[in-house]
Amino acid sequence: GLGRGNIANDGLLTLKNVTGELRNSISGKGIVSATARTDVELDGDNSRFVGQFNIDTGSALSVNEQKNLGDASVINNGLLTISTERSWAMTHSISGSGDVTKLGTGILTLNNDSAAYQGTTDIVGGEIAFGSDSAINMAGQHINIHNSGVMSGNVTTAGDVNVMPGGTLRVAKTTIGGNLENGGTVQMNSEGGKPGNVLTVNGNYTGNNGLMTFNATLGGDNSPTDKMNVKGDTQGNTRVRVDNIGGVGAQTVNGIELIEVGGNSAGNFALTTGTVEAGAYVYTLAKGKGNDEKNWYLTSKWDGVTPADTPDPINNPPVVDPEGPSVYRPEAGSYISNIAAANSLFSHRLHDRLGEPQYTDSLHSQGSASSMWMRHVGGHERSRDGDGQLNTQASRYVLQLGGDLSQWSS
Repeated sequence: GLGRGNIANDGLLTLKNVTGELRNSISGKGIVSATARTDVELDGDNSRFVGQFNIDTGSALSVNEQKNLGDASVINNGLLTISTERSWAMTHSISGSGDVTKLGTGILTLNNDSAAYQGTTDIVGGEIAFGSDSAINMAGQHINIHNSGVMSGNVTTAGDVNVMPGGTLRVAKTTIGGNLENGGTVQMNSEGGKPGNVLTVNGNYTGNNGLMTFNATLGGDNSPTDKMNVKGDTQGNTRVRVDNIGGVGAQTVNGIELIEVGGNSAGNFALTTGTVEAGAYVYTLAKGKGNDEKNWYLTSKWDGVTPADTPDPINNPPVVDPEGPSVYRPEAGSYISNIAAANSLFSHRLHDRLGEPQYTDSLHSQGSASSMWMRHVGGHERSRDGDGQLNTQASRYVLQLGGDLSQWSS
């Protein structure tokens, strides 16, 4: 073994068929090469190493802290495992055809240099983030986001992305170069939660009962919204959640476009709550009509069918009807009924309180008329709006009891 001493490497250090931990601290400008099925964890403080780590096919290196890699570059044709519980902005150059596995709960932030490898990325724990206002180019051909794993930021991937159950893809302005499979959560997200994020999928989209979330300022057809643009085909089932960011609602004609499909539009999308409300309007998710029949829209038009509160994606989705009536929230019927009741419930005349003046207590043995009075009133109203959407009925009852606080004669 190499013991625990410091290694000054300005040449070539070859690890051949080695298994275990390398606890030595490495410095210098040389090369450390892992070959012949080597599987080693770098555990030393290599902060002064500015050389290169080479990982051959079939070999593996793993690191837990930034100091384990120092300032070295990595040519990875095998497997590089990064297990970190802390946030780590990786500025190293990582290239090659090998794979990268992210473990631990920490956030690993990549740039164009550290995202240059072409193998598969497995995000098993924590988060891989792309920390730039402009999109980072991810050269890897396949990305798997496992349960509890997260990938976030502005990124353009060269290959496919698979979001597994429990995994999260949190995007702003992101392009998937290949196919996107969603069995977890695809979340549109930007600083401040403002709508306007665009997820572009150059390949096909498959929904494996995953969830997709959008932000939108709900109003008319041109309302600001997040959007997914699929160049290829869609298939499978996807649940959709739309968060209204400050929208007050409005009538739509064709609807607010959420999902644009260039190929065969066989995928099904359904709101998790059946509807989304803004102001007096209710929005549903429906396919377009005519030239827009492949796309999906939020529409405040009613197709005559009331959606379920917790719908499943269906094989025959609703279609936007630009000529249909607007959909109003059921609360509007309650407002109307409550106003009608409030305007009449406590309105009464002196005659309503005293009743018939011919009947007084003076007809009784008391010999004087009482000032006490009691009033019972009940009613029942039914109403229906002109579109046939709101059918309300209300029952009302009031009991009032009163009397004079003082009496005197002049």
